[in-house]
Amino acid sequence: MFLDGLKHNLVKTKVNNWLAQPTTHKEVGHIANVVILIEERFVNEGKNLLKRLNKLTQSSENKLVVFAEKRADQSAEDLLYLSKKDFSLFGNLKNEAVKKLIEQPFGLLISYYTSENVFLNFVATQSKAAFKVGIDHKNTAINALTIQVETTDVAAFETELVKYLKLLKRIE
Repeated sequence: MFLDGLKHNLVKTKVNNWLAQPTTHKEVGHIANVVILIEERFVNEGKNLLKRLNKLTQSSENKLVVFAEKRADQSAEDLLYLSKKDFSLFGNLKNEAVKKLIEQPFGLLISYYTSENVFLNFVATQSKAAFKVGIDHKNTAINALTIQVETTDVAAFETELVKYLKLLKRIE
């Protein structure tokens, strides 16, 4: 229990240090692929959103990263699980699949969670996404665009996301 608290604080410190650095704006072209970060309790909403975005991007490389309190099976190609056990005592990511995912550049990262989750925040801050969108108004430093909708209302989120991405000329 004590070690979990230490790990949590170290990951949070890394996120805060990253957020304190000056940001550089990346040149964002058309969005080809998407990664969605989500908590386990909203996994069905995440799967629905991923299906909708698969049609929009026409990419087979879209991924869903699910944070679960306990480590779960990674049964699907487009579904990756992440838990606190995937972080070392010093706050470093040990999950090779997620580490590989955040090291490669991709078009859009969606942070589809509202509660304070330092582990998902860590993945969001470390990712090489060209454009980051979230639904949590508390994490505006992480995301370039924040859409305020209920987490259960996937259709409203998708509608707003598509509207803003068209305005920003990220999709056609």
